[in-house]
This record gives sequence, structure tokens and C-alpha cells, in this order.
Amino acid sequence: MILKLIIFITGLSAALSVNFFRKDYTYIEERDAFYKLIWSEEGNSFEEAVNACDNDGSQLFYPKDHSEWRVINNLVKAMPQTPNTTDVLLGIRDEVGNGYYTTLDGHFVTINIQGDALPLDCVILDVNTGELRTTFCEDGIEPRLFVCKKMDSSPCPTVDEGYKYYEDNKKCYKVNPRRKSWKDALQTCYMEGGLLVVVESDTEAGIIKNLLPKLGEKRKEIFHSGFRKVSDRYYTLKGKKIEDSYSKLYENGHLPTLSCGAISTQYHEYSNDIDLLISSTNCEDHNPFICEIEARF
Repeated sequence: MILKLIIFITGLSAALSVNFFRKDYTYIEERDAFYKLIWSEEGNSFEEAVNACDNDGSQLFYPKDHSEWRVINNLVKAMPQTPNTTDVLLGIRDEVGNGYYTTLDGHFVTINIQGDALPLDCVILDVNTGELRTTFCEDGIEPRLFVCKKMDSSPCPTVDEGYKYYEDNKKCYKVNPRRKSWKDALQTCYMEGGLLVVVESDTEAGIIKNLLPKLGEKRKEIFHSGFRKVSDRYYTLKGKKIEDSYSKLYENGHLPTLSCGAISTQYHEYSNDIDLLISSTNCEDHNPFICEIEARF
């Protein structure tokens, strides 16, 4: 089932600030962590919630102590539309049905079962009281909130560990092998606080070249890049004409001809190496892509 998710952005961080993960996450300074509150009007299962967070590179939330539930309470209060539930599905589960509950990162948790209630396999939090109770993990009928959480652990101005920092030019890069259109690739980089990569120097060309062979020994591959055709000229996402940005690596020695920017690679089996070329692609073509973020210092 494809869920229709309503995501509430309760505090956008500036794209290149230190405390940034994604634009749809809220940074809570007292916890040094990022939170995203998600409300599915159609209900959701434990597995669907776990996967939604994992797709962001975060983890389904559970309270680390007795007061963290108040963070979620404040996020709910900040929602522009009051949800029709107070239940928050947590990243805690009884995997084998023996009454022992563990968090997604492997910690045992004691859940007090009230009265004659039967212990079920998942746990929900009452966002108004902080009380925990058990529920069915696969209940995809009743609407439930869930929260994705990400701790800050990256040297780049994002906690997305897919970004790697390069001292030579003070930038962070992430190769995304998921194939998307140019527009969707740009949106992905933007949501992560960056841009589609723009090659601006020999140093940067070398860094990107060294990133790419890890994707496999294909004879040729195309990656979306951060420039596009405006009228009859190519401009980068940073406002420069492409020929004023970096012009050493044009494919076949000529300016690109298609509408959206690309970096293409040509693999040479005899040398186990690739050539990196500035190229172009149709904007609707689905290709892997590279995001860049300026380092914080």
C-alpha cells in the first residue's frame, strides 16, 4: 500500500547551517538531534514507519529518557492541523512475542502492562501524557503518528553520513545511485541542504573522478550535474555561464547540446580507470547524480 503522508515542517534550518540534516527535519538544541513528525491519515504499520525513516537516513523514534516525549508533544502542538490521534508509534518491538521489548538499536526496554491488558508486539506513546502502551505492529487501519530522529554525527554541515568531506576544496559530496530525473535529483540535493554538483576546478574534477569508480565497471555512465540550458546558453545553479565555470572537460571538445547538465564517465578496461567529461542529458532521463554541500569551515 502506498501511504499518503502529510509531513509537517515545523522549523526549517538554513541550508548550510551547522545544525542541518534535511529541510523537513527540526533541530532540537537541547537534544542535539533532528526530528520529523509524520502523520498518515490512512494508518501505518511498524515496518512502513521504519522504512520511511530509513529512506531519510534516520531512525524511528523512541524516547531515550522520561522527558524526551515532551519534544514530540511540542512538535505536535506546532502542527498547523491538529491530528485526530494522540498515539505515536515508537521504534520499540517485541520481536518474538515473549514479552521482551527491544529498541531498533538493540536496547532492552521494560513496558508496564496496565491491568488485564495483553502485551502486544509494538509500543505507542500518548503524546499528551508520555505514557506507553502496547499495540499491534501491523495495525495499518487506525491513524498513528510517528517520528523520525537523527543524531548529529557528521563533520559536514549535515548528519547524512552519505556525504564525505574533502579537505582539498572544503566541500562535501554524496553520490546517489538512485536514478531520477534532473528536476527530482535537484530536489533531493536541495532537501539535503545542497546542490547538484558543479565542477569548478581541476581539484574538484579529480575528487569527483575518484568518487565514481566505486559504482561499478560500466563502460559509460551519466550523472546529473548542476547546470541547465536557459534560452541558448548554459548556466550553473550558482549563476555562472558553464564556460566561465570550468571548460576543460567538454565531451568531444564541444559545449553540451541537450537541455540539462551532466557529467559522463568513460571506463577503460585496459587501465581500470575512467575519463570524466562535462556532458548533457535530457531533463527527463533518469540518471544517478552527485550532490555537493559547502563545508561549515
